[in-house]
Amino acid sequence: LVLLLLVLGGLKTFRKAVLNIKSGSFFDENFLVSLATIVAVILGEKFEGLLLISLFNIGLFLEEVAIEKSKEKIQKQAYEIIGKARVKTNEGERIVDVYDINIGDIVVVKPGERIPIDGEIIKGSSFIDRSSITGESIPESVSVGEKVIAGSINLDGILEIKATSKFNETSIYKILNEVNSVNGKSKTERFITKLSKVYTPTVLLIALIISTVPPVILNTYEFKEWIVKGLVIVIISCPCAIVISVPLSYFKALGILSSKNILVKNTSSLDQLSQAKVVFFDKTGTITKAKLQIKEIFTYNNTTEEDILKLSALVGQYSSHAISKSILHHINYNIPEAQVDNLKEIPGYGIIANINGQEIILGNDRLLHKKTIPHPKCITDTTAVHISRNGEYIGYITFEDTEREEAKDVIEELKHHGIKETILLTGDNRENAIKIANKLNINKVFFQKTPEEKAKIIEEYKTNTDDTILYIGDGINDSIAMIKADVSVSFNTPLNSLITTSSDIVVNSNNLNKIVEAIIISRNTKKVVVQNLIIALGIKTIIG
Repeated sequence: LVLLLLVLGGLKTFRKAVLNIKSGSFFDENFLVSLATIVAVILGEKFEGLLLISLFNIGLFLEEVAIEKSKEKIQKQAYEIIGKARVKTNEGERIVDVYDINIGDIVVVKPGERIPIDGEIIKGSSFIDRSSITGESIPESVSVGEKVIAGSINLDGILEIKATSKFNETSIYKILNEVNSVNGKSKTERFITKLSKVYTPTVLLIALIISTVPPVILNTYEFKEWIVKGLVIVIISCPCAIVISVPLSYFKALGILSSKNILVKNTSSLDQLSQAKVVFFDKTGTITKAKLQIKEIFTYNNTTEEDILKLSALVGQYSSHAISKSILHHINYNIPEAQVDNLKEIPGYGIIANINGQEIILGNDRLLHKKTIPHPKCITDTTAVHISRNGEYIGYITFEDTEREEAKDVIEELKHHGIKETILLTGDNRENAIKIANKLNINKVFFQKTPEEKAKIIEEYKTNTDDTILYIGDGINDSIAMIKADVSVSFNTPLNSLITTSSDIVVNSNNLNKIVEAIIISRNTKKVVVQNLIIALGIKTIIG
């Protein structure tokens, strides 16, 4: 019976050990525990073998439970955002589970509700917030015939949407599903695995020396007794105390972090966080509030501020860009009526459209140069957008995004806790980026960078330094950079609740102070783990 229990209990561990041997990386905890268990059976100590494999499995189980709790909490919160939908039928509206929506069903979405399915608007118009998927925090205008995606928030009008997919085919579902597929060894090996790569061959070498050297030195050449002693060393050295104490330490740490609304997707990320020395910050939405506000309006050629706002709103109403949306927000979406034709948005430049027969350009300085429109030099430490009418420059608008109140103190705290370098990565202009970096005492700044360029900068840093890199950003918009960093953190807020898939750690709050808390807890956990290892290995050395 004991032997049967031993085989059943150790099947998973034995299988992993065999697979690792086939892949050429067998010096891990699975190999040593499997070997020690087999040796115990050979020596007639079946119960001891069962105890070894049982303790090992208990340790792994506790670690998996802690990780699953974090992932389940993330997924539950994300799913609860939608959950149910209002489907229009011949008998009236009916509330159904989102998984029961079929292609072709008409879904009714009222103001303030989340759009539960990907589809096409067949009735109504509204402003929607796509931040759950795209990270864009400024509302976008939609109307009949336009496509909408699940997870967006309907802000003001009633919409009837014809479903074009099942819920499990939507982007939001894929995000939820990806949370469940996170691997505990996604970026780095577990601490216990790295230790085992040194510990296991050391134990085997000692066992081999004990089995072969003494008989030769004593000139007895009686190997049997010493081989048994060598096998006993293998059993004694089995890291059961380690694989119990380490997961328990992580189990407690993950529980403490979860109670503080900090969710960690895997234990390797906790290890990496404890070693972080370089911190990269995204700007908008991370160290700033992500709420662009009009700062000043400058007018030229007998144009009024009202004219500037009116024309900017007419041109920008069809754009999803944050600047366009902040203009609409500034005028409370009271867009004047006008004939808008031939609208063309040029990525990286701006928008061109005909308003009541006049050509209006709304864009950056590069667009004005491209269209050879004469204009005065604009030097500002904020974001600026220019406007021209029929080739004549009529003014520009400046915008600002204020930093979080706690940002400066958090950066100082990070430095106090051993962070060697803080770096700002942003797509914003040079003047604004430098201004914010100087104000917050950030060591270095990279400006006007695309997501791909951000990732490349992190890769270059990793090539030139052994320091562990932490990236703090706002989710999907920074997903490439997050993947390249050693460990990453994103914020899970009511309007940003699903763009946390790419990060290793999710802060279920909108407070930067949580970053400092997480680092302190991770480092304290690492100290406890090391202390447990020293005690466990010390006892094994004495007994051995």
